[in-house]
Amino acid sequence: MREFGDASKKVWGTEVGVPTGTSIYAMTEAEQAQWAHDYYLGWNTTFAAFTGPLTWKGIRDQSADLGAVWENVGLLRYDRTEKPAYPILRSIMTNGFTE
Repeated sequence: MREFGDASKKVWGTEVGVPTGTSIYAMTEAEQAQWAHDYYLGWNTTFAAFTGPLTWKGIRDQSADLGAVWENVGLLRYDRTEKPAYPILRSIMTNGFTE
C-alpha cells in the first residue's frame, strides 16, 4: 500500500466469522466465542496501526441444520437464542477490551 500511496488507508475486515455446528469445518460454540474474542483483540491491538472496522458475517444463523456449515456463522442461533460469542462481542463493542 505504501508503494502506491495508500499507506494512510486502513484495511477493513468484512464478513468475519467462524461456523458452529456438526460439520467437520465447524467449531464448538465455546471455540467460536474464544476465536471471536482473540480475533477482535488482535485486530484492535496488535494490528491496530493499519486496521479499520471489523464486521461479523451475520448476527443470526440462517438455518436450523447444524450441518450446513456456512449457514451457522451467526452470534445467535436460528431460534434467536444467544451463542456464547454474542455477549463477548457485545461487551467488546460496548466497553472495549477489559480482559
